[in-house]
This record gives sequence, C-alpha cells and structure tokens, in this order.
Amino acid sequence: MNKLILADIQNIIEYERSRKPFRERIIALKKNRRISIGESITLVFENRDTVRFQIQEMARWNVWWMTRRFRRAGCIQQIDPRENELSATLMVDIADQSKIAATLDALIGLHRCGVPLDW
Repeated sequence: MNKLILADIQNIIEYERSRKPFRERIIALKKNRRISIGESITLVFENRDTVRFQIQEMARWNVWWMTRRFRRAGCIQQIDPRENELSATLMVDIADQSKIAATLDALIGLHRCGVPLDW
C-alpha cells in the first residue's frame, strides 16, 4: 500500500461534497474485509481507501463537533501503516455499559502486538 500523504486528504469543504458516494463505496468495500472473532471482536482489514476514509471522518468529526482545529499530518502518522504491513482495525462491541471500562482497561497495550509476516 502506498503511504498516504497530506495532499491525499481533502479539506473539510471538499470532503463534505464528496462524502456520501465515498462513504457508500467504503461501506461496500469493508463488507469483504470484515472478520468476526468471537461474539464481540471484529477485525476490518484496511487498504489505502479505508484508511483515508478513517482520516477524513476523524477530521470531519473533529472540525464540526469538537475544537474546529485539526492537525492532519499527526492524524496520518497515527493511522497510516508502514510499507509491507498488514493493517486491521479491531472493533470491540460492548453492549453492557457497566462492562465498558473494565473491557477497555483489559485491552490496554493491545496496539503493541504484532504478527510477523515473514514466516
């Protein structure tokens, strides 16, 4: 996957204009990239477009609902996988609100896990 660069990220006005069809395409794309692990864990394997969508959505949320300030380059660094690296977003479905804190606490450090692909 070619790394995303700042120029790949649309400004919020451009993104709002193109968001609906882009979002629909990404939702369809992710259906074949989703794997359930047990009852509450799902992995979605990412590609360049799905990562760009995540960045655009975070920027959109941040701009419109939070501080209206966004450091796009920092966001790209946090999500963009390294070259030749398989990337997946892990989603945890926690229906019981009383278990959210304990479940998330148990997952601290999980982002440091890695699986070597050069077996």
